[in-house]
Amino acid sequence: MSHIAKETNTEKVNFLASEVGLRFATAQVDDTGIGADAKGKKIVAAGTIVDGKGIIFNDVDVTDGAHEASLIVAGHILNDKLPVEATEEQITAFAKQGLFFED
Repeated sequence: MSHIAKETNTEKVNFLASEVGLRFATAQVDDTGIGADAKGKKIVAAGTIVDGKGIIFNDVDVTDGAHEASLIVAGHILNDKLPVEATEEQITAFAKQGLFFED
C-alpha cells in the first residue's frame, strides 16, 4: 500500500499588489549560497529576488541542484512582504522592465 504525504516548507505570503500587468518567465535557479533546512532540503522561497531576472513566484526545491523556476518579470509587488526587501538599485533596474515595487 502506498502513502502520500504533503510537506510544507515555507509559509505562503501574498506579495502581489495586483494581477494587472503580471508577466512570467522561466529561468534556472541554482543552489549556490542556499543552506539546507532541518530536513536537509534546500528551498529558495517565493518572493526571492533574482538579480537581473525577476522574483521567484513559487518555492523552488534545489536540494538536488539547479531547477526551473517561474519568475515574475513584470507587474506590481508589495516590497514589504518579500523575504528580503528590494534595494533602491534593484527597484530602479526592475522598473525598466515593468516590475514595480509598492510599500
